[in-house]
Amino acid sequence: MTEQPNRIEALTQRLGSHFAAALLHDLSDAVVVVDESGQICYVNPAGERVLDYRHGILIGMPFTRLIPAEYHEPVLAEIARFRETGASELVGRPRELVGLRRCGEPFPAEISLTVCYRDTETYFIAILRDRSEEHALRQQIEAHARELERRNAELHERTRELEATLRTLAETQAQLAQTERLAALGHLAAGIAHEVNNPLAFIGNNLAVIERDYRAVLELVASYRRGSPAIAAADPGLAAEIRAREERIDLDYVLAHFDRIFTGTREGLRRVRDIVQSLRDFARMEEPELQAIDLLACLEQSLEMVAFRIEQLGVRVEREYRELPTVRGHPGKINQVFLNLLDNALDAIQQAGRHPGIVRLRAEPVAGGAQIEICDNGCGIPDAVMPNLFTPFFTTKEPGAGTGLGLSISYGIVKAHGGTLEAESLPTGGACFRIWLPSSAGDGAAVPAGRR
Repeated sequence: MTEQPNRIEALTQRLGSHFAAALLHDLSDAVVVVDESGQICYVNPAGERVLDYRHGILIGMPFTRLIPAEYHEPVLAEIARFRETGASELVGRPRELVGLRRCGEPFPAEISLTVCYRDTETYFIAILRDRSEEHALRQQIEAHARELERRNAELHERTRELEATLRTLAETQAQLAQTERLAALGHLAAGIAHEVNNPLAFIGNNLAVIERDYRAVLELVASYRRGSPAIAAADPGLAAEIRAREERIDLDYVLAHFDRIFTGTREGLRRVRDIVQSLRDFARMEEPELQAIDLLACLEQSLEMVAFRIEQLGVRVEREYRELPTVRGHPGKINQVFLNLLDNALDAIQQAGRHPGIVRLRAEPVAGGAQIEICDNGCGIPDAVMPNLFTPFFTTKEPGAGTGLGLSISYGIVKAHGGTLEAESLPTGGACFRIWLPSSAGDGAAVPAGRR
């Protein structure tokens, strides 16, 4: 009875061995069996194909033949650790490793190591999977990802450049439009100045003639007054009529205020001439060549342009002028800068409701150039506004009250002259704009401040 079960068990073992051999033979992964001494005792066909060895060559070779030299010591140490403790990081879970083909070519691999006991012997079974194709594919994917990232960064940079170009184009177009408007305004101002100048000269000449003849008439009246006793004696009625006429025209007042009346008229005429000259100077926006600039004259001309607003708002203008070095540039454009800053100062004073409003003008030589300060006691510049102060189209005014180009264009004009334009919000309230322009090279001449 016992022989039948033994035959069945032997048959089962043979069938199991044949099945295992067939399975290992057809497996696509490499299978390498190593004994306790570290020698290879079995390699399946897939292993010989992956490692590039002919059939049977690897049997009896040390397993270290299959891995690079730098892996020998740590792998041997793990095997020794397993013998002593029965535990190892290499056993029981897949690990990334580098395999070595017969020609010495390394290749990426994944190894799963298990332990098999047979009788009294211990065997290590390594299932080795060639990851070369996956590694190459991963490298390609990473390379494509890097290339995509590079192109994306390049596209982002080009987008930023395009946005910057579009902003520059918009600024240029806006400045061109503003320049064209100012040029048209300049032509209009020049035409008005020319048309006004002719009758102004006529009025001035006639005023001189009237003053001369009026003085002669007053001298004649004085002579009649001296002869009034004789007239009264000769013709009392005529004398009474003359006295009545004198009282009606208040002759004593006319005689007493003659000089003041004509002095005021001459002063008014001079003021009109100054305004006309300011219009003519301001109209010179497109000077073809640089020329010496009298900065203080430009500043005073710009003040003339806003004189009505200054008077209307009751603003007091305080001046502190020192002699300035000669500066070369375009007077018309410098006038435009001063006018923009003065207008802004008056707007700030009006917005703050200051009474009295004060505009302080300071001129002094600074660091090889000339510095002009235009300060006010208006509403000041908020911290949030300061970074965008000179940005085109940026404005804090109500819609329709400003284009947001005045300070931007002023900044560009000063920069084109080699200078700087800075703004500061004063702790006591108000704002201060500082314009610095370099002096002419090698020209130490100064513009006297006391002549105005």
